[in-house]
Amino acid sequence: VRAVLCLALLSATGAMAASSGFLLGADYSEWIPIVTQIATDGSGALYMLSDCVASNCVTELSADGKAILWQTDLGFAAYAMAVDSTGGVYVIPNFQTADTSVYVAKLSADGTGLAWKTAIGSVVPNDTAAIAIDAESRTYLVGECADNSAVACVVRLNAEGSADDYTARVAGYANSIAIDGSGAAFVAGPGFLARLAPDGDAGFYSTTPPALVGWSTVAVDANGNAAVLISALDNGSSVLQRYDSTGAVTSSNTVAGDFPGVALDGAGNAYVVGASYHQLHPVRNSLAQCGTEFLSVYAPDGTLLQTTYIPGAMAHYLG
Repeated sequence: VRAVLCLALLSATGAMAASSGFLLGADYSEWIPIVTQIATDGSGALYMLSDCVASNCVTELSADGKAILWQTDLGFAAYAMAVDSTGGVYVIPNFQTADTSVYVAKLSADGTGLAWKTAIGSVVPNDTAAIAIDAESRTYLVGECADNSAVACVVRLNAEGSADDYTARVAGYANSIAIDGSGAAFVAGPGFLARLAPDGDAGFYSTTPPALVGWSTVAVDANGNAAVLISALDNGSSVLQRYDSTGAVTSSNTVAGDFPGVALDGAGNAYVVGASYHQLHPVRNSLAQCGTEFLSVYAPDGTLLQTTYIPGAMAHYLG
């Protein structure tokens, strides 16, 4: 799925926790062509992976949205991107027919080239692998194990990209990964959420009921509490499930539509964003009367704080 997006930066102008006064405000809105992924660093600068004429580009936008700090044509197609707290940008290049390796590449600080590029031979080269970066700029890659299609391999590279710290295996098909403040990796896929300890040893493994087996996206806070968004269910809705550090479900919310993303803030509130597909959905404290993208915010206990259409946002789905 590719989209032409109007990027709206939203800020919390009300209380951070489950308060009735919680309200998001719009700081600015920018038109960004053919964006496939977006991330931010510790300063609030925004990084976008987007289509260029013959390959993919990465663009860094200032935190106030007023300036493009740099933009680089990668010279190759990339299907995933992650950014560390200092602005380091990491991508997974598309595999080539004659090359059976998955690669992770880090861009140079000014975006003008590659700082390093490393092959990961234990993971199948396809476009479902996911990437995450921890506080020490170590890279985590999860994808289908090359020797077993029913098992996911999690590989952690050191900060220099020169060696594997560990390779761990998780039962199931994984499509999302997130890292908490301790360096523990949370891996999600249809029907499960797994946690790996900071050294790669197995932690909890939590499964979902058969009715909740769909494409899953995971986000985690600094304390090891996770939120998993399970989308594209049979009834056309999605489910947001919250887990504590032991893997126990603490709340579950059904949300309308098919949502592609979830994030957590410092207070543990979950932000779920997706497309309305031109359907009318109930909103609460909305910043716009209508739109094709909207965002819902849920407190840690599952309380709905706000649902709003994103001002000015639009998308053209090209398949």
